[in-house]
Amino acid sequence: MNGLNDWYISTDEDVEVINVVVEDTQRNPAQPDDALEWATYHGLTWVTVADHEETWVPVWGDPDDSKPQQSYTVLGSDGVIVYHDKRADGSTVGTVTSAVESAP
Repeated sequence: MNGLNDWYISTDEDVEVINVVVEDTQRNPAQPDDALEWATYHGLTWVTVADHEETWVPVWGDPDDSKPQQSYTVLGSDGVIVYHDKRADGSTVGTVTSAVESAP
């Protein structure tokens, strides 16, 4: 999966992974075709969507648009956020996995 395989979390619990693509390769708002290309390139088997309306980053991402947008959010089955890292600078496979495993 070109490096993304390590981030796939496999548990006995019901886990839904969603990937939000916010920009294309020219830093324009991502379109559905960009999300499909990303998922195909990385061999993703989970839901991958495009934020063509540019609503994701202001709420969930890093407001510093000079760097690539990566953020990680884990919601519990009750819909409550149990983990959120806007810049992805504190996220590791271990921290995200731990958040998933401790989520209700």
